[in-house]
Amino acid sequence: MSRVIVLNSDMTILGTTNYRRAIRLIITGKAEALVDSDTRIHREMLIPKVIRLVKAIRNLWRKEVPWSKGNIHIRDEFTCQYCGVELAKSKATIDHIIPQAQKGKNTWENTVSCCFPCNNKKEDRTPEKAGMSLLKRPHKPTIMEFLLRKIQSEGLDEVLKELGVY
Repeated sequence: MSRVIVLNSDMTILGTTNYRRAIRLIITGKAEALVDSDTRIHREMLIPKVIRLVKAIRNLWRKEVPWSKGNIHIRDEFTCQYCGVELAKSKATIDHIIPQAQKGKNTWENTVSCCFPCNNKKEDRTPEKAGMSLLKRPHKPTIMEFLLRKIQSEGLDEVLKELGVY
């Protein structure tokens, strides 16, 4: 399914959506296509790559990006934070640095993307006790950092560079 970049009316990045929703926004006059793909869905309409909303909306998240497993994988660029192997979406797991068995929480600073073998090796221990080290220290991303990583993970960053947005 094709993903489409959504820009606010002031050209700030809001995120991505699927092409069907993007087309509905264009047809209803709520958005305009800035960059089209080469794929036609109708003889008079191409699937857009980038749309811009006609009216400005508030950002999706006012202060911070919400924690979720999917957002952790985007932050860590689908890379195991112990061995560095690139992970397929279906093979990526979440590891708690301080294990849940030791009262570890689901927070940005306590969770990382991990491959199944490293997750099994670490078990319910801290990385130090398991003799493992993290490649990068986990952190809470800013909204813009997260949106740019999300767009990169969907392979759409070149389109934004062409527009001069990023």
